[in-house]
Amino acid sequence: MKHLLVLAMLVLLSGCEVTTFEKAPLPDLACDKQLVGHWLSVAENGKTEADGEIELRIGSDCSLELDEQKHGLIKRGEPTQLHVGQSGRFHYVWVDAGWAQVRFELDKAVHEQDVIVLSYRVNKKLLELQSTDDKAIAHQIIDGRIAGDVSRSNDRLLNRITGGPHPQVLEMSGVFERKKLRFRRANASEAP
Repeated sequence: MKHLLVLAMLVLLSGCEVTTFEKAPLPDLACDKQLVGHWLSVAENGKTEADGEIELRIGSDCSLELDEQKHGLIKRGEPTQLHVGQSGRFHYVWVDAGWAQVRFELDKAVHEQDVIVLSYRVNKKLLELQSTDDKAIAHQIIDGRIAGDVSRSNDRLLNRITGGPHPQVLEMSGVFERKKLRFRRANASEAP
């Protein structure tokens, strides 16, 4: 379930690995109009789950509501604020790490004021999110290329990128996973 906070950062977090930023890596911009709307996760090829296991509703003010379907039940949580930033041609979103910890029941304590960052791209009616590559970031922190702390206990890994903002970290090779979590824009008939 690693990719569930990936937005969430959010959406794509797991209790096993997570990377937080002490400060937002970029200035907060106005909400990207392309993000606004109702999004349904796209089932991965070869998997049995259907589209819409995760639903995102992003308001024009970048408020985020995220619902999960598990075993036929819908799990809703408190809405949060989605923040948007851009560096060069790349776009990023982030959410409060404290919200993500509660929303996704992370068993690794995070600093509540930290943020979790995802890279995103909107291509017509498809939203693609990429979560951080937590193992690669741990190596970068240990090697002194990124300012931060790494803690590991059992199979749990927590990275915290300290100081900042650090826009250059976002552009480092290997910071984001290659795998993309895809969401399609919901049709009018699929509206909540």
